Amino acid sequence: MKKKKFLDNKKNAQSVHFKKRMIERYNIYFNNADKRQMIKDVQCNNKEVEFLYKQSNTKTVWRILIQNKNIPIVYDNKRQNLVTCLTWKMVNENLLEMSNSMSNDFYDQ
Repeated sequence: MKKKKFLDNKKNAQSVHFKKRMIERYNIYFNNADKRQMIKDVQCNNKEVEFLYKQSNTKTVWRILIQNKNIPIVYDNKRQNLVTCLTWKMVNENLLEMSNSMSNDFYDQ
């Protein structure tokens, strides 16, 4: 089966995924100009955003103010693109898991 044209590369697939998750999790609709502004806000660390944590070598998690809602989003530093939005429950679980991993590493030494 042939892939749809807009999913031919990872950046486009991330964009489609981000849009779907924003609608699914927060019922937020936005256009390309809004998305470009969100990316610019993250890149410039504007007052609408706050760094939360590093998820991997290329992914970081940010809190961003969108339509009067604080939403955690994942940003791909390599592709300079928004990957997905998370729920606050997911963020808390990730932080707890990271904390447990760090304490285990400390005691393993």
